[in-house]
Amino acid sequence: MWQDIQFGWRCWQHQRLRWLFLVIAWGIFSALAVIVVQLAWSLSDDRPKWANNTSTLYTVGYSLQQQLMTAKGIHLDTAQSTPRVTGYSKYALMSQQIKINGSEHKVSVLFYDSAFFDLLGVDEQFAFVDQGGIFGTNYLRDRLNLTSANTTITLGKSQSPITHWFPKEFDSLSNKFIDLYLPLEFFSTLNPFFTGANATETQVMLNSLPFYFGLIAVDEQFNPDVATATMQSQVDELGNIQVNLNLDTNISLVGGVELFPQQRQELTRQLIILSIILIAFAFVLFSNYFSVMAAMALTRKQELSLKFALGAPNQVQLLHLFRENIPMLSLVFIVGLLSALSIQNFLLNSDIYQKYFGENIPFSWSLWAAVLISCLLAITFISLLPMLNLLVNSHFSRTKAGLSKRQQQLNYLQFGTQILLTLFAINFALASAYQEWLNQRTDTVDMTVQGHKITRTDNRAFSIPSAWLLGQNKQLTVSDSPLIKKHFPELKIQLLGDTESDTIFTDKMSVANNFFSLLNAKFIHSGVLSPGSVIINQALAKNLTSNTDLSQLINKQFTVENDPEQIFTIAGIVENLPHAGVNLSEVPMLYTSMQQLGALHAEIYIYTASSWPDNNLLAQLDLTNEWGKLEQLGDVEQQLIELNKSRRGLLLITLQIALFIFVMLTIGVLYQLKAMLMAEQRTLGLQLALGQHKSQLIIHKLLHKLSLCLISIVIFISASWLCTSSFKELIGLDIWQIPSILTSIVLVLFSVVFASTLTLKTSTKKNIQQLLTAAV
Repeated sequence: MWQDIQFGWRCWQHQRLRWLFLVIAWGIFSALAVIVVQLAWSLSDDRPKWANNTSTLYTVGYSLQQQLMTAKGIHLDTAQSTPRVTGYSKYALMSQQIKINGSEHKVSVLFYDSAFFDLLGVDEQFAFVDQGGIFGTNYLRDRLNLTSANTTITLGKSQSPITHWFPKEFDSLSNKFIDLYLPLEFFSTLNPFFTGANATETQVMLNSLPFYFGLIAVDEQFNPDVATATMQSQVDELGNIQVNLNLDTNISLVGGVELFPQQRQELTRQLIILSIILIAFAFVLFSNYFSVMAAMALTRKQELSLKFALGAPNQVQLLHLFRENIPMLSLVFIVGLLSALSIQNFLLNSDIYQKYFGENIPFSWSLWAAVLISCLLAITFISLLPMLNLLVNSHFSRTKAGLSKRQQQLNYLQFGTQILLTLFAINFALASAYQEWLNQRTDTVDMTVQGHKITRTDNRAFSIPSAWLLGQNKQLTVSDSPLIKKHFPELKIQLLGDTESDTIFTDKMSVANNFFSLLNAKFIHSGVLSPGSVIINQALAKNLTSNTDLSQLINKQFTVENDPEQIFTIAGIVENLPHAGVNLSEVPMLYTSMQQLGALHAEIYIYTASSWPDNNLLAQLDLTNEWGKLEQLGDVEQQLIELNKSRRGLLLITLQIALFIFVMLTIGVLYQLKAMLMAEQRTLGLQLALGQHKSQLIIHKLLHKLSLCLISIVIFISASWLCTSSFKELIGLDIWQIPSILTSIVLVLFSVVFASTLTLKTSTKKNIQQLLTAAV
């Protein structure tokens, strides 16, 4: 046994580059298989299992730009008037710092209405929920080690006791996602800017804000598609009446009780894309590895034939071959395990995984072991299959006779299928990257500034140095609101003299004179702030006029609803800054001069082009640690990236796997051709003997491969065009993007031409005569 292992290791050293790549490829494949199975198992095991629920339930969500799933209450309330709906509840989710027994803790809170637990059908041991109250979970008590019977939480300016603790059995119902259950009326207490049914869509856009959902019970005749269309039409009508933000908004229905439908939707999307990539990866890797092993088997046919002639049984030879593969299997196991741990750690540190699973990520070493062992068994089977084929082929007499017609057809089918799957895999990766690039491009801001939030602790007003307000301090700028905000347009404005224009929702920031210059903001039409003028962003300008020439808005006047006596003049238009975060920067915004404010009682926000000592800022505001508090907001550009990083883990993995598939295709075509040349020795020798020139042989074989490749490309283009709407609906990915389609085709054609030319040139120049001699 040890001699076989040593022989296998020597074979490795002889062709170390090829085997190193195969080990890495198999390791990455095994790791990807582990992650896909782990994620599928985790998603199947995480659904809350509500007791005694005999009704069919659906969770209603409101998606904005296919990014978030949340809504304002008035839109969700349309669900209860939908046909075939027998029950309706509304609930909200949020994660927030709350004081429990005087100490602040970050907890997950579910705000429920009076119908919530009735729809869930909780059993008699939870009868106390009918009286309402503040409920804590056993998981929260264990996590915070709350031993006292009386536990109080601070809600706004008042303290309230936890009226009941759910027993341990309830943890399985909420799956440890929720720490506290509060009545829905406490929602506005913890979120004073959120005003329930009167809130605008933009008030609940960011992930850090509450998620507001509906829960409906339906009868047997309920049709989800019809219901979604009905609710969508009602929402569109309401949205057009109440707000003008030009956002892509859609109602979504999720079967069952789903506490986090927007995260689950994104994780399911990732699982589907990874599964598609894994299938393509598996076929290309299996096919090409088989080609490599077939070429190796043919080079060892004389050795195996001699052993067979000396009386070595097939089973003994296969056992020797298996032992020779032990070094490779061991290395694949190690690489696969380390890669799986690395990929899982990378994904689980991403925003979407942490928000969905939190600290309760299902994990199973037995599942990992089963998947890795299955991958190793697949490697072993494919490694021995070509050798087994030779051993049962009557002393290899058929290896000189060339391939049969059926074998040639199978080879053509294998080649065409792996070209097709490679095209799909590369296109999926490039389409994901291209779509993400487009999103990032629309949200890129040319700024890198450090943000600081400063608040007074003595309820007195700030005395801001006039040099700061006038912009004379070139190192920093000041505003009364953060660049990336947690609340959005509530201000209504109306252009003077324009009776036909709609009332426009917008938000407002007061800024210092050097605000735009420090942030390198790009002006469409330059202007100067003054006590009576404002700068507006491009999103607000587009809402104020349908004319593409925005310059007509300069010097136009408007009034604000809550102060109709104050008239503002538009002095300039600036490109959108990141007030609403990534993919939501189209939020209307107007900027006024901070000189109008006088004494400022609210917190202020200071942005610096470079790091600024905390104590220096407080000192210049004449504040000590006793009278003021400074909070580091971090880098603004980095905050933008953090807001939409949920898909980046998937994108990087997808691109890496696509690169591996491309390299494997090139190597696989090379070895597939080499195996075919060695199997068709007599045919090649006969062609040379009849006087066919080597260049003609190269061109003939190359054209044959290209014809198969072109057939696969036609099928790929047709299938992509036909399936594009399905994939858009399923995973929100547009696979019919010309740049990714063309790039995929060019890469595959290059791979086939390069591998075919390299193989045929080396074979005809050096090896054809040897093959002819061996065939005689």
